[in-house]
Amino acid sequence: LVRILSEWKRRGALDDSLKLQKQNTSIVFLGNVIDGSPYIFETLTLVLALMHANPTRVFYLQGLHEYGGFW
Repeated sequence: LVRILSEWKRRGALDDSLKLQKQNTSIVFLGNVIDGSPYIFETLTLVLALMHANPTRVFYLQGLHEYGGFW
């Protein structure tokens, strides 16, 4: 995720405050962002920061790992 966002920043699609810069651009997370990774907290924090900076353009859909004991 960090590599992708860094590339978007390099291309001018994202700024330092995580605001999307290109018109008609959205991000959709298709769930399962949290999993068995040791970086769950950092990943979720980054996703939430993207959502906060772009409330009408970043979406997070629940996946199987967001249900039950994982969440």
